[in-house]
Amino acid sequence: MGRPGLSVVEGASDATSVHDEQRFAPRTPLVQNAAIVLNDKPRSFPCSVRNLSAGGACIEVVLASQIPKQFGLALNGTRFSCRVIWRTENKLGVTFR
Repeated sequence: MGRPGLSVVEGASDATSVHDEQRFAPRTPLVQNAAIVLNDKPRSFPCSVRNLSAGGACIEVVLASQIPKQFGLALNGTRFSCRVIWRTENKLGVTFR
């Protein structure tokens, strides 16, 4: 079973294994302001990148349930295509596509 408050997004096998450091690339802890950009919407949503790796990131948002499964992440002038792997009330674990 996964952790309380942790939802696995369809296509991910188990929230606990995904969330518990079983990543393909090492993460770098940081706190960096960024923006979630939705392809079908003209506006963006502020967020904070809490850690980053070559394959993904942990992103802190006000309300994670309002963020779709796929979106763009604008960080330091670079835009990443993201897919949500796990989510809590205010955090998203994403992979880069």
